[in-house]
Amino acid sequence: MIGVIADDLTGAAELSGVGLRYGLRAEVVTELQSRSDSELICVDTDSRAGLPAEAGRRAAEAAGKLAASRAHWIYKKADSVLRGHILVELEAMMNQLGLKRALLVPANPSLERVVRNGQYFVRGKPIHQTDFRLDPEYPRYTSSVGELLGASGARSVHVCGTDDPLPLRGIIIGEAETTDDLRHWASRRDGATLMAGAAEFFATLLEASGLPRANLCPRWDKDLHFALHGSGARFLKSWKLSMNRNWERRHLCVAVPGQKLAGKDAGAPSVIASRTARACHALNSLAARPAASRFANCISEYLREKITPWAPAFSAAAVAA
Repeated sequence: MIGVIADDLTGAAELSGVGLRYGLRAEVVTELQSRSDSELICVDTDSRAGLPAEAGRRAAEAAGKLAASRAHWIYKKADSVLRGHILVELEAMMNQLGLKRALLVPANPSLERVVRNGQYFVRGKPIHQTDFRLDPEYPRYTSSVGELLGASGARSVHVCGTDDPLPLRGIIIGEAETTDDLRHWASRRDGATLMAGAAEFFATLLEASGLPRANLCPRWDKDLHFALHGSGARFLKSWKLSMNRNWERRHLCVAVPGQKLAGKDAGAPSVIASRTARACHALNSLAARPAASRFANCISEYLREKITPWAPAFSAAAVAA
């Protein structure tokens, strides 16, 4: 089993979707269960908006439970533009797991989010010159990855290129501009290093492990399931817990009949409790952009009709592939 620790629901769901693309049985949880037949467990610690100390405590607790569940390896999902309490969580996990080194690769080259010469660029521009400077919780006022991460604790932080020798201790930020760079960093995985980063680095690690990419082209004549997530994720979880005390996995999905997405009249979608994240198909993998719009409209209609008081808090979208 592979374990992933993310600081919010969207990150956990995103990596479960990545695992699905590589044929893994995946699930998203907020609390680890004693038994699971999943090959990939993504833990949402819901800590990005919390205090640093609490974020570290939750990350360490999740890491300890995953290790006790005999995870083959554990990955720390980090926001690709380094929002959140990343260093605090990495240090807490390293202490919990007894590791001296972590390798953090936040770049997503396919989205033109790259790290070069210690600076973060989005579509060719330093990140502080993009709309990320307006982020309400973590405005990006600099492009220096060291400054974006904030002050470090007891462990040193190093920014390294693919040709640089790796320090034996501390937290290493791996520069990456291409898929080949990601493959280089994936080749450096060993039992003494905690691996961390964004979705594309995780996918590259799965490839390096020998997992083939699965064929997940769904048929329109079958029900398609998509994860509901977005700006209302924290509010969503509060609503779930208050409305259904018997919720086991704390993962909400929306079932939309395929005919509805194809533009045919097939009834209203229904909200269902899902035990796994197999539902996390990516809309853009269908090569059908109009379907994405129809899906969002379906969700909006359902929310307005069934749970009107909460509708403004939600933002519906498919898990990005």
